[in-house]
Amino acid sequence: MSPLPSRREVGIGRPVSELPLALADLHLSLSTNDRLACWLKPLPGPEWTPERATDLVIGAGFTPAGSAIVEHADVMLDMIRIHSLPDIVAAQMRLLIVGLNPSPYSADHSIGYARPGNRFWPAALAAGIVSVDRDPRHALQHHGLGMTDLVRRTTQRADELDRAEFVSGFERVERLTAWLKPQAVCFVGLGGWRAVVDRKASSGVQDRTLGDRPVYDQWLKCPLSVGRLGRTLSCSRRTCRQSLIALEASYHGGRKFFRCRWFLWVRTFIVFDKLMTNRR
Repeated sequence: MSPLPSRREVGIGRPVSELPLALADLHLSLSTNDRLACWLKPLPGPEWTPERATDLVIGAGFTPAGSAIVEHADVMLDMIRIHSLPDIVAAQMRLLIVGLNPSPYSADHSIGYARPGNRFWPAALAAGIVSVDRDPRHALQHHGLGMTDLVRRTTQRADELDRAEFVSGFERVERLTAWLKPQAVCFVGLGGWRAVVDRKASSGVQDRTLGDRPVYDQWLKCPLSVGRLGRTLSCSRRTCRQSLIALEASYHGGRKFFRCRWFLWVRTFIVFDKLMTNRR
């Protein structure tokens, strides 16, 4: 006979919008394959449903082992902690970053895009949308930048995922976006968007919104020249020049492919930072 899962109570008397970070803390306190009966007890209200509870648990890097049990406004889920990352999201986000799925390195370090060679954090720093390297909590609390993934299953390569996983994850992220209402959404990689929304989508602002929020899709591989990128920047000449200076300062003999990709990240984040500044 298997032992009963341990019991935890999360979010007692707190707003529902604070549950993602509370569940992220729970995820970080456990080991892979730990099982528990988790009682979620936020303040009751129209936004609190068993379906939202399930979404939040999945987003926090857990797999539900059964259906939700409801007692009054409390929801209990029997769940298993997986090797993954938790959502770092909250209300009033300026930008929600949506990746495809965690890499083993990122899951091991509990930080998205954690690998030293990844250009995400250097570009975000150069563009001014974060101020501390590889610190998702600081990025959320001080800059309104949230992070999630379409799929919570960790793989070595994104092409190990199937379309059904992307579809399910896309629906979850759309519900998350409609609920928390970030000012904009940036998808990292075209694979998920193409699998679910538009097979011919290209990098840039998408025609379709997500939860009524504007969407920018960022191509992970960039064959374009720096000159073309400079010409297509949706910001001022001064900002473009500052981006190029930051690019040259960060480049120390690496391949042009990575140089170009890093600049594309800077371009994307500068465009978003300008957009968000104009929307304030």
